[in-house]
Amino acid sequence: MKPTDAPATVFPALRSRARVLVHAYKRAIWSRAVGARGIARLLLPPIVARMASQVGGAEWEYVADHWPQDDRRSFGWDDSTVLRSMLDNWEPYKRAVDGTEPLAFSPWFTDLPDFKAHNVLMTYGYVLARAAHRKTRLSVLDWGGALGHYAAVGNAFLPEVALDFTVKERADLCTGGRALLPEVSFTSSDDCFRRRYDLVMANNSLQYAPNWQAVVRQLADAAESWLFVMSVPVVHKARSFVVVQRPQRHGLEADYISWVFNYDEFLRQVTGSGFILQREFLAFGTDRQHYRKAPEASQVLGFLFRRT
Repeated sequence: MKPTDAPATVFPALRSRARVLVHAYKRAIWSRAVGARGIARLLLPPIVARMASQVGGAEWEYVADHWPQDDRRSFGWDDSTVLRSMLDNWEPYKRAVDGTEPLAFSPWFTDLPDFKAHNVLMTYGYVLARAAHRKTRLSVLDWGGALGHYAAVGNAFLPEVALDFTVKERADLCTGGRALLPEVSFTSSDDCFRRRYDLVMANNSLQYAPNWQAVVRQLADAAESWLFVMSVPVVHKARSFVVVQRPQRHGLEADYISWVFNYDEFLRQVTGSGFILQREFLAFGTDRQHYRKAPEASQVLGFLFRRT
């Protein structure tokens, strides 16, 4: 078939594939880890790509209905590529925060705007505004707060409010964060739970806690008024279960495991700690995350709770 004989739908489809390839090329340069398998996923039709993932190693896969003991993947976030990736992306992230462009980046990827990241950050802005209502000063504990990204965004959102921001993180991330944001308190110790905060938050972090129920109790005890849990995967039928992510295409070298929460179990745990649900959020929209061999696909949601 000559090009002039091609159906009208062919060239738009090719242009769409070309745009995807450009995006993949940028990611490949950044991560050095996309590889042939990742490019193939982008080129192949969705049904073929899904069949291929069932044969090869899927990025996300079911592990068990419990947290496995002595599993090195429990420490995947300690890998040096995590800090390196965040430091590599800090300058463009902070530039966006300090400027006027849409806030649509994640801590580990800033090459292209991402709607999901924008949605999460705008949701955080809403929560911060509610917690700061009629206040000139707001204390915040960010459990798993990386390099203080949410402290920087919070100061940009509410410049009229003085933020007393504490980040609870792994030791190496605390060291990196202190160098970037000396005005933020970074700690890897549970001593941060000895006081209370106006707002306690955990964004895309609670699911990585082996004993997540105990962490919920700690977070709830430390929250004076508001508890914000964002970007957590939930299912409605299956029991809570553990999955593994192989994040090499994102530039991170180590695999890590995490929980997928049963919706009702998660809510019972938080409300049983003295809080009522104020609002749910579609963190990643209506998209569902599929896991190879898992009993159910998840939604990624957020929750704002208020002390009763």
